[in-house]
Amino acid sequence: MLQYIATCLIIGIIATLGMTTFLWIVTRLKLCNVDMVKAIGSWYTRKEETAFLPGLLVHLTAGVLFCFAYLFLFSVLPNSEKVTFIYAIFGAGIGFVHGMVVALCLVVLVAEHHPVPKFKKAGVRVAAYHFLAHIIYGLIIGSLYIFLLGGKAANF
Repeated sequence: MLQYIATCLIIGIIATLGMTTFLWIVTRLKLCNVDMVKAIGSWYTRKEETAFLPGLLVHLTAGVLFCFAYLFLFSVLPNSEKVTFIYAIFGAGIGFVHGMVVALCLVVLVAEHHPVPKFKKAGVRVAAYHFLAHIIYGLIIGSLYIFLLGGKAANF
């Protein structure tokens, strides 16, 4: 069980970093301001300049916790060594739903009350990139689940 928890931590961190990297690239290319790490961190620090480290820690922690939820949902799938790619597809599907909820919350709740003016603007483009980022997150979790755990669901 300890090995399973450690593997979940690794998968959660890698998937969260993958999602964060996607959002960082979008922001760096100036396609849209979707810097989730600084947005989360500045929610606590009230300043963008000191937001990176707290934002990264909160984002990684949330990513790991959500990873456990994703892997729990994977446990409802039948174990099949012939169709292991199904976990990647299922992960992307969970990410689809997760991304819809996050995108809606960003536009409706978070941006409206964010303490830093730069992050108060969360329109359709911001929501769309966060939606895609969560699909990527789920796809990474599903893919790593196949490679690191062999698609074997844990007993929850």
